[in-house]
This record gives sequence, structure tokens and C-alpha cells, in this order.
Amino acid sequence: MKTISQQKIPEEMLELLKKGIFAYLCTTDKRSWMPHIVTIFYVLDPNTQDIYFITSPTSKKYRNLLDYPRISLTIDERDVQNPFNNEGILVRGTAQSMYQFWSPELKLTLKAIEKDQRSIKFFTRYTAREDYEESERSLILRILSLFQQKYPQFLSTPGRDVEVVAGSLERVMVQLNISSISYWRGPKFKKFKMA
Repeated sequence: MKTISQQKIPEEMLELLKKGIFAYLCTTDKRSWMPHIVTIFYVLDPNTQDIYFITSPTSKKYRNLLDYPRISLTIDERDVQNPFNNEGILVRGTAQSMYQFWSPELKLTLKAIEKDQRSIKFFTRYTAREDYEESERSLILRILSLFQQKYPQFLSTPGRDVEVVAGSLERVMVQLNISSISYWRGPKFKKFKMA
């Protein structure tokens, strides 16, 4: 497989990044050198073509990133009827910027629990840390806006019964600095190195 250098993400890969709902994130536990794979929600910044995801500062993936910031991310679409229509991308890179922010007015709304099903709704007003520059605060709010546009169903689900008001909830926004992308559709593979 030939590797091609690119400045921008090629259009066919960009489409899959835009329409993908979730991704599989792989970090490395530096103590055991074992992979840690989790499903995440993500957004692609259309202006810069950077990928962002949000996590808790107490999560294993975040602790792994602090020790070893190299990560990979897989986004795919599967066709169980015809595997030759399967399409996916594997993004490799480094967790470049990690911005902490929190919601001072987090409200969780819970519905009655039936068997193993639970519904949660977040009403939030996010605030970036005071020691960030205005450009960083603006970036955080812009990326959060992309999350709200991409995942509106998680922000507005009617019919909830019990409301619980919690204190602040700290989160970390992670920016993925892409070094290479592998793309496949059926049996055809392409690899791009980001210049």
C-alpha cells in the first residue's frame, strides 16, 4: 500500500468523518502497555479539519493520554449484506491540546428505570477556565457548539420525570493532531500521511 502525503483530508474520508456518529478510540496504558479501546462521540472542525472529543479528567482514557498521548481512532460503516460496501478510516495521531472546562449549572433529568434502561438529559451552560486566553475560550465554545449541533438528541429528549440538580461537572476537551489516515472501502485500502 502506497502512502501519499496530504495537506488536507481527502474528500471521501472527510465525508465519513462528518457523518460518523461515534468512533472507537484506542489509548495505551503505559504501565502495562495494553491498549484501552472505548467508544466516543467526536466532532470534526470543518475549518481546521481537527477532531475533538470530550472526556472526564478521571477517566482511564484521559489518564492514559497524560502518560502517552499517541492515539488511534476508527470510524466505520458496515454493510452486513455486502462486506464489499464496508467503509472506514483509521486516524493516527497525538492528543495535542487538552482544555478543561466545566458546567456550573448541570441538571440531570432521570426517567423511571425499566430493567436495564436509563435515560439522562443534560442541560448545560459550559464555562471555560478563567486562565485561558480569549482565543482558547472562544475555541472551546465553538467546538461545544459543534457537539450540540451534531448530537441534539442527547440535549433535548422530552418526557422526563425526576430532576436532580448536581454541582459542577468538570470535563476535558481533547484535540487530535492527525499524523496519518488509512481508508478502506471493501477490499481497497489507501493510506495518507498528513503533511
